[in-house]
Amino acid sequence: MDTLQEHSIETIQAKVDADLLIVKTAVEKSISEEVVVYGEDTDLLILLCHLAEKNSHCIFFTNDKQSSMKNLKVWDIQKTQQVLGEHVCFQLPFAHAITGCDTSRLYGIGKPAILKKIKSDHHLQIQGEVFLKESMGKDDVCKAGEEALVSLYGVLPLEGLDIIRWRTFTTKTWH
Repeated sequence: MDTLQEHSIETIQAKVDADLLIVKTAVEKSISEEVVVYGEDTDLLILLCHLAEKNSHCIFFTNDKQSSMKNLKVWDIQKTQQVLGEHVCFQLPFAHAITGCDTSRLYGIGKPAILKKIKSDHHLQIQGEVFLKESMGKDDVCKAGEEALVSLYGVLPLEGLDIIRWRTFTTKTWH
């Protein structure tokens, strides 16, 4: 890092969450210039779509581990936001947390399914809003998460996760 600074290259070091620092820095820089974020983490893409400003310069996201230009994927964040819609972009951290971040995921439910459901399911949207409000307590967030899972698995809200577990178990083990 010292070598970069000696060559007048601005450096920032994350003490806690590097993904959030990277995205906030990119969003801040995009106020005055185009920005390219290199990374291999879906978390960066989710945060960029959630936090990028509409009226800023372009922000591009690309994977830096592509083997050739032929396989290179570049995301124009503002265009991605337009395709997804403002409401879905607001709910992306919720959808990403529910469907799995870097190390976990739900059985049988992927990111495309939850994005489609967030667009059409008002109850799921409300649970996402509860999840994203900083003022909500732990119990409220836990309840919203459970109700979101129940909604995603397509059962009635009154049935709950225990019924889902029982049905899944009996379906898999009943001959």
